Amino acid sequence: MLKKTYEYPLALGAGTFAKQIPLEQLNPPSINLSNLSDLGTTLELLQQAGVL
Repeated sequence: MLKKTYEYPLALGAGTFAKQIPLEQLNPPSINLSNLSDLGTTLELLQQAGVL
């Protein structure tokens, strides 16, 4: 499955896809998760963050 889904493994020692960026090198957008209480606000925040 690892080579088909490209998901980050949760189990210690599990490998990742060779071209996958290590988690510690990702720069996720800063989103306050408490603001995701309704769909409209959620979509707006995701658009502002450039995710959508």
